[in-house]
Amino acid sequence: MQLVATDICNSNPVTLEGNKTLYSARNILIKYNISRVVILKDKESKKPVGIITEKDIVRFLYAEFPNRGLDEIRVGEIIANQRLITVKEDTNISVCANLMLNSSISSLLVTKDNDNGGILSGIITKSDLLDAYAKSFAGNVAINEYMTKKVLTVKPDESVYMVLLIMADVSFPQ
Repeated sequence: MQLVATDICNSNPVTLEGNKTLYSARNILIKYNISRVVILKDKESKKPVGIITEKDIVRFLYAEFPNRGLDEIRVGEIIANQRLITVKEDTNISVCANLMLNSSISSLLVTKDNDNGGILSGIITKSDLLDAYAKSFAGNVAINEYMTKKVLTVKPDESVYMVLLIMADVSFPQ
């Protein structure tokens, strides 16, 4: 049996319009206990224009250190330079997994085709892929073939600032 994107995607992802504020995005992430929200051009068209993750917010605030409050920053500013990667509903999940790995992303938007581009159909996350592979291919692969061998850690008494630097992939002076 070949699994496709619609077999494993969440067909009801949490969304937000691009003209909303970073404050709204933060509140949605907290309210639904999620790490990403799909940004739509507008509610009516259901056309995805981006995804905002917790990491995107941290990176933006660290890099820009804006003089504005979260309620003054539009989510459109954060996704302005984002390259949106989508797949069609009938895309094989192996293709989805490879696309996520090769693009260094942790989620894909699933879209229905129409004359004006894709309409949001759902979202696939790393967790969705992991669940699908665990159910469909259990016992076929040894974990050491896929595990991350270089793991970054911090001490429990390390400052939040240092953790933010590590998360933002900032190089440290020696």
